[in-house]
Amino acid sequence: MGNTLKVIYNITVFLLLLSISVDASLIKPKLIWEKTFSSQIMKVCERKDIDMLKGQKAKFPLSAVITKKDVLLFNLRGKEINKISLQGYDKSSISNDGTIIAAMKGRELTVLSSHNEIINKIKIAEPQPVVLPQYITFEVSPNGQYIVIISWFSKQIYFYAVNGKLLARHQFKDLRKSRVLFSKDSSTVLIHVPNFGDGSSHGFLTCFNKTGKLLWRFDHDGCEAEFDVSENTFALLTSKHLYALDRRGKILFKKDLPNHKLLSISNRSTHIASTSKNSIYFWSYKKNNLMWQYSDSNFDQVNSLSSVLTISDNSQFIVYSSFQNWRDKPIVSNLSILDNKGNKVYQNGFDNFRIENCLFYNSENYFCLYSNISIYLYDISL
Repeated sequence: MGNTLKVIYNITVFLLLLSISVDASLIKPKLIWEKTFSSQIMKVCERKDIDMLKGQKAKFPLSAVITKKDVLLFNLRGKEINKISLQGYDKSSISNDGTIIAAMKGRELTVLSSHNEIINKIKIAEPQPVVLPQYITFEVSPNGQYIVIISWFSKQIYFYAVNGKLLARHQFKDLRKSRVLFSKDSSTVLIHVPNFGDGSSHGFLTCFNKTGKLLWRFDHDGCEAEFDVSENTFALLTSKHLYALDRRGKILFKKDLPNHKLLSISNRSTHIASTSKNSIYFWSYKKNNLMWQYSDSNFDQVNSLSSVLTISDNSQFIVYSSFQNWRDKPIVSNLSILDNKGNKVYQNGFDNFRIENCLFYNSENYFCLYSNISIYLYDISL
């Protein structure tokens, strides 16, 4: 009898400890802000000075949201303090700190301040009599000091200072569907060129400094590729391989990965996340190793209309989602968060909500989901 009671007691204690361990590993996001806009969301901007505000109650991490129609600026409490109309412009971009806006109409790029003051106007040299906005790509650097413009027709890449000074210009054979990505500190510019017209079926990744000096070029198999940038490393996912490249463009890490689609690199650690079918892969390019693989039947990347993958700056969390909108199924986005050990710590389904992106902010304490017209901001402080 005594032994039986002892066994029951030990089992009870074990189950109690297990439940405590499981509960402790879960995060419970708290919705702290939400907003629906009147037009499509183009970019959500992070406030730079949030980490300097420790001890204050006002820690709203978003500085601005740009939609197709407007730019909306927010104060430290999440209150809208300014709204700038983009009516009449074909497309626009904004610095990550929300201070500089670039808006294009025809062949002219207007540079505005967050107070809606015109700083400069840049004429884009185009050989075509009519400039179609889908053939011009441009990005403002996160710090608002530089603008990169890519023209498919003239096959030119232009680097401008925000005051309108042309810093550099480069010509390539084919710039169709080329994409621009600044590093968070604005010191480096990555431009991926699919190189469709070359006939070689090989695209390439180019790296420039902030003033437009070409630092290196990395050719790869296939035309299309995904790429991402961290403080010291660049990640590149091609049709056959996953690479980590250093600041000089030298290979730090290479894996044969056919059929992988999504890519994200941590900004301050040495990890890369990628996806294939319904699995998430977590890599350490420093250790040259796969740390873990997590399969999730709710993550249907093959049949999904859109999928999202984001790894937080310090690799504390990996978030992924897929969106399904089929006649025989409800419209839902399935979102999950894993910790850096490969344990699922959060899962939720969002009905009638297509997740376009997920962003982490400021020491992993906040994450932001946004759809076509809505934003949800969560506090996940542990």
